[in-house]
Amino acid sequence: MKGFKFLEQDLSSRNDSKHVKWKLDKWRKHSGRLEICQAGFHASEDPYDSLKYVYGPRWCMVEAKGKILKDSNKFVATEMRLVTELPTKRIAVRFAVACARHTLDRFEVKFPNDKRPRNAIEAAEKWLNSPSQQAESAAESAAWSAARSAESAAGSAESAAESAAWSAEIKWQRTQLDKIIAEELKALGETS
Repeated sequence: MKGFKFLEQDLSSRNDSKHVKWKLDKWRKHSGRLEICQAGFHASEDPYDSLKYVYGPRWCMVEAKGKILKDSNKFVATEMRLVTELPTKRIAVRFAVACARHTLDRFEVKFPNDKRPRNAIEAAEKWLNSPSQQAESAAESAAWSAARSAESAAGSAESAAESAAWSAEIKWQRTQLDKIIAEELKALGETS
């Protein structure tokens, strides 16, 4: 089974049993009881769901086997290995930009004089096209600003059309994130 998990800078996992320090392609085995949120190696099958468990700056694809218990948005396994590390910052910035662009028209109708989201999107895209220290700093700020604007606009959509609009927005976001990850992995010469 494939999955996604966030790790600390040193590739240790804060929430797995025994606070494992991971290495790429090295299988780890958990012995003893297996329990979601308590014991074993944890991950999410869906990358979007893994965003609920950001416990560090490094985002990895994993493979799990052995005994596996599933919850609504995560699983725990007795055996797991890191398959590849994702380019977290590029994916996060691209995803924030996609979400912000998706809701920008609605935001600008409601707040026609507020150019911060548009400026943030443009700064983030500048960094994506030509990474530099100055552009990176602007992109980080822009990504957060764009994400907040997207969240605000999505919240407006939820109020307006309730759960149908919200479900459609979440489905759209999941699809976008999957697409971005696949493109970034392809650029790295890997497959999802």
